[in-house]
Amino acid sequence: MVVSDFAERTSEAMLHHQSNGKLMSKEPPYGYMRDPADPQRVIASEYEQKVILRVAALHKAGNGLCAIARWLSENGYKNRSGNYYWHHQTVKRIIARAKEEGYSKT
Repeated sequence: MVVSDFAERTSEAMLHHQSNGKLMSKEPPYGYMRDPADPQRVIASEYEQKVILRVAALHKAGNGLCAIARWLSENGYKNRSGNYYWHHQTVKRIIARAKEEGYSKT
């Protein structure tokens, strides 16, 4: 077996599991949570999805990462840890993932 064949098959299997809502890592990505009925599956987190939409809107309006993080902190949005401090790198990851899922700056 060629290594690239193995990598391709592994990648395809992971994408298949993810498309069926299967958890592929220790923590679900931001915007999702473990399904209480089946901890091996992920479902959308209503609160985190609202945060993602807010971050996308602020980014679309031309705000930078630090400005968005500061706005979230000052306006009482809790991060995944449950506190009100947002780091610009967290915002950067949220924007990157949001772009992958179809949210765009334009």
